[in-house]
Amino acid sequence: MARTASQVAAWAKRQKDINSGGWKGLCLKFARMAAGAPGGVVDANAGWARAKYKHRGDRTVPRGGIVWYAGGRHGHVAVSAGDGDIYSNDIVESGKIDRVPLNRPEQKWGQRYLGWSEDVNGVHIAGLGTKTSPTKATASSGTKPKPKPPAEKLVNVPNHWYHVDPKKVTTGLNWYGSDWRKRGVRRPNFNVLVTDTVVHNGHKYGVTKDGNRYRLDYLAYGRHG
Repeated sequence: MARTASQVAAWAKRQKDINSGGWKGLCLKFARMAAGAPGGVVDANAGWARAKYKHRGDRTVPRGGIVWYAGGRHGHVAVSAGDGDIYSNDIVESGKIDRVPLNRPEQKWGQRYLGWSEDVNGVHIAGLGTKTSPTKATASSGTKPKPKPPAEKLVNVPNHWYHVDPKKVTTGLNWYGSDWRKRGVRRPNFNVLVTDTVVHNGHKYGVTKDGNRYRLDYLAYGRHG
């Protein structure tokens, strides 16, 4: 049964909390079971190749996203815990699930980070953006392609750190992708490196190098912590 993003992360967390074992070498099984997806894909390399809704190289992964790495014979896949962490098998103790930073597989195993996906083994995870077809409409389909929206005017600014201001945000701050779809929620004191700004619906947003947008009204200048 397919799960929502929050349910995916909660399922993965429970495997850590109950100290479940038996996950040695089964990273794809762990990720697809967290998502409620079927089997049928041989390893993480094949899983990444099959994923349709990819965010290549984006390290700002929402909670419940599926995180992919290249390296070794089979590659690696994990589940995002949010806030720059992942739930991964074999990373601390063989066969066990632990929560570690996103870059730990790179540091420990020398793997290369690929990005994250909204789907695994053909199942899209609800709550990770709006599922859209990865293919373009053609004339033969009888559907006219939608006109492109006008290009945004990004204003380049010197790279500056901001943080989600706990005085203005008590629970969390929504963040958006370049399509202005909500991608997740950042908790207070999360640091954001802003490289551009843009105005949307009358509000000014800070834009990161990955294209993610945070409303500046709720950010405080300077890095926290």
